[in-house]
Amino acid sequence: MDFSGVELVKNDYAENPDYYAQLKAVTNGNVYQWPNSTWHWSNVEIPLVSAYYLSFMLYPEAFSDIVFEEKAREIFEFFLGEADYLSTLESVGAGYGKVVLGE
Repeated sequence: MDFSGVELVKNDYAENPDYYAQLKAVTNGNVYQWPNSTWHWSNVEIPLVSAYYLSFMLYPEAFSDIVFEEKAREIFEFFLGEADYLSTLESVGAGYGKVVLGE
């Protein structure tokens, strides 16, 4: 899920848990978020990093030779001049990671 929609989904989950119980990703604990890529402008680096993130999630064998955090640092350094932007995203709750809907 895009980070900007996580709270909306959590609120909907609280009102409609039976609907979400039908989704394998929810029942298996495989719901994830990534940073939103547009907010008054397009952030080209976010979709690139997100593509790697999703690729690692969906095809881990094909991407086993790449370390996600290193690839993200490389992309963020190139576009933003800030290699540790993952920490910035995580500090505001907008990083890459699992989402628990029933909290």
